[in-house]
Formats: sequence, structure tokens, C-alpha cells
Amino acid sequence: MKPNETGRRYDRIAEWWDAQMVGKTVGIAYLHRAIGLARTHGSALDVGCGVGRLSRLLAEAGLTVTGVDVSAKMIRIAAGRLPGIRFIRADFLTWQRPVEYDLVVAWDSLFHVAPDGQVEATDRLCDAVAPDGILLFTCGGIGGRKGRRGFMNGVEFHYGSLAEPEYLDILKKHCCDCLAAERDQLPYDHLVILARKTAAV
Repeated sequence: MKPNETGRRYDRIAEWWDAQMVGKTVGIAYLHRAIGLARTHGSALDVGCGVGRLSRLLAEAGLTVTGVDVSAKMIRIAAGRLPGIRFIRADFLTWQRPVEYDLVVAWDSLFHVAPDGQVEATDRLCDAVAPDGILLFTCGGIGGRKGRRGFMNGVEFHYGSLAEPEYLDILKKHCCDCLAAERDQLPYDHLVILARKTAAV
């Protein structure tokens, strides 16, 4: 499924999704962990920001936040609620980022990229991190290059992933040291990766 189609499908469930996020705590402990690891609290990029749940917490921690998402409706909700944050409706795979960021977060967004686009997407995440910056992202982890389908509120979505060692190889290529690779939602195959970029490539 192309990113713009994923965005249109999220447009169809945006209000429902927003309601599901009320009081949702998944990912927050990891986000605070990433913020604590960041040596510079300058700028943050929230990839697949949705309605801005994590963007808000990044801003509250004192970072200047940019949120990017393919869903126009999600972006409208986020921007209306959080006017101090810059939200951009864009496909991360083609978006021309203006700078590198001290903290890059992609929580439950990378897995919407098709299996054959996972390497490029992960490359772009790593490239967006400034030297000595922190990267936090989630992925499917094990099972190799596979795709699957799932439904949210009756709308079909497609998911893709690499195997865990492939993500670790990409991090190494970009001089990103893996600080943690943890499964947080067992028995589901949901992998959280935290990394620090040690130098410019």
C-alpha cells in the first residue's frame, strides 16, 4: 500500500483513532527514556505523529518539535490541539527534512511501510538524527521480510517489517549504537529500538 493511500485510510478513522488515544500510555515510558538519554534537548522529529500524542510530551520536555504524518485529518487534529508545534502533512519517504534532529521518534509508524521500502525508511530515520542524537522507533522485529494485513475500525491497513538483525545492521551502517532492543507487548511481535548516533557518517 502506497503511503498516500495509508494516509487516506487514516483520514477515514481519524476521529475514532483520536478517541482511542485518550489516556493511552503505551510508548510513554520509552519516550521518557529517550528524552533522558538525549544530551541536547534542542529539536525533535515525530515521524508518523498522528494526533500528536507523543509530540505533546516532547514539547513539554522542552524540545522544539516537528511532527510529520501522511494523514491530513490527523495533522489537522494535532495542529488544532497543539498550536505551538509544527505539524506537516507529508510522506516521510519523500519529505525533504530541513535539518537533523537531536531526537527522532517513529512510534508505530515504520511498520506501515511495505517490506521492500523498510531499508530506505530506516536509512532515512537514521539520517535524520544529528550526531550524538537519539533514535527511538518500533518495528515488527522477527520473521524476515514479510507483509500482513490488519483492520482498525473496519478499515484495512498493510504492515511490513524486516528481521531484527537487519535493523541492527542498518543502525551500524549509520554509526548508531543500539542501546536497547526490547519486546514490550508480548506475545505480540512488537520491537522497540533505542539508539544513539555516535558520529557523522
